[in-house]
Amino acid sequence: MLPMVTIFAQAIIMNFGHGIFGFGSTIYQKFLGWYLSSGLNWRALFLGSIALYAVSALLVWFAPGEPSDEHKNHKSTLIHKKLSYALLLALMFYVTSEFLMSTWIVNYFQEGYGYSPSKASYYSTL
Repeated sequence: MLPMVTIFAQAIIMNFGHGIFGFGSTIYQKFLGWYLSSGLNWRALFLGSIALYAVSALLVWFAPGEPSDEHKNHKSTLIHKKLSYALLLALMFYVTSEFLMSTWIVNYFQEGYGYSPSKASYYSTL
């Protein structure tokens, strides 16, 4: 019974995380439409996004925490640590590319199809 409870809790947490990501992506698209309609440059938004992700990555990289005594003497701790960093790096590149792609699509609608920034951000949220 205990493994089922753990799997159930993980499923709820995963669905909640995806919901928050979707909600944040929608809100970000609206913010992007407002940002572009204010006449600000989209390149500055790219650089600002990269800076935020770099700060986030550094905070995660240098987060305090020590392994428990049970894991300190384990031979594969170094391998798991390297694998964790590789996974973190891959996930960071994935999320950054998805985030910057959503930034780009609003600009593409605006310049390619002549949509206003608010209309372009509306279509990108669909």
